[in-house]
Amino acid sequence: MTKRKRYWILMPPFLIATLMFFYVLPNPYKGLSFISPLIFWIVLWFWNFFSDKTKQLEQ
Repeated sequence: MTKRKRYWILMPPFLIATLMFFYVLPNPYKGLSFISPLIFWIVLWFWNFFSDKTKQLEQ
């Protein structure tokens, strides 16, 4: 699976979650909705990292 596919697999749920948190959370906590993109990039990075490591081990 390519890195681009992983990106597009993860993007819609995290985008929906970010927008949902932004509209649902009370006004003083709206800034917490931007933790979701941070978690998105962490998950994407780990997925790519472990995928690359497993490819190296297979060779």
